[in-house]
Amino acid sequence: MTTNNPQLPLVVEGLMYLKSGPFTNNIFLDFTGGATSTDVQLGFRDNSYTSGDFTAGATGTIPVFAFPGAPVTYGGTGHILSVTLLKPGRYSMGIRIVDNVGNYSLFPMEWIVA
Repeated sequence: MTTNNPQLPLVVEGLMYLKSGPFTNNIFLDFTGGATSTDVQLGFRDNSYTSGDFTAGATGTIPVFAFPGAPVTYGGTGHILSVTLLKPGRYSMGIRIVDNVGNYSLFPMEWIVA
């Protein structure tokens, strides 16, 4: 998914095929570089383009899954993200990382769930 390989078309670099139902998909994450991150979140990719307003939302935040314990150094050995998806479909997801000096980055993914 992330290999810098000139033989791999760009259109499939963020593409993942996952299984739905009462099944746990284990996704291997390897944060190369090892920068200390103050905030790591998994959410729908297009959340980053919205204002965050929703009904009864006093703070106007966007729902995401936040990785535990900031600041944390995500680097070196890999991490496993376990997800269970109950409905098949196509999901545009993203992992957003904010490092310790305030730089934002987003790894976009397209999850095809069968």
